[in-house]
Amino acid sequence: MNSKFLGEYFKWGKIESEEDKLLAEIEQSKAEMEIAASVFNNVRDPLLVEVAIYAEKAAKKRYEYLIEVAKKNHISVDGEYIIERCTRLAKY
Repeated sequence: MNSKFLGEYFKWGKIESEEDKLLAEIEQSKAEMEIAASVFNNVRDPLLVEVAIYAEKAAKKRYEYLIEVAKKNHISVDGEYIIERCTRLAKY
């Protein structure tokens, strides 16, 4: 997983606040989980399967941590935010 690519993929304009940065990191970690799951589902080599399992576990732990940080800081998003993000993802 190329974090530079993912960083550019999730960079929709300038990140202005710590809240925006955290939300972008949450989205990035979610994408990392999806990529690892896709790798797991598409490889046959046992070593690559193992790598995908570890990558998915690491991304999930990072996601869980970032969600906890967001909760502690009372950061949440509304439906409009989610729709906007999904619409932008659909363009890629």
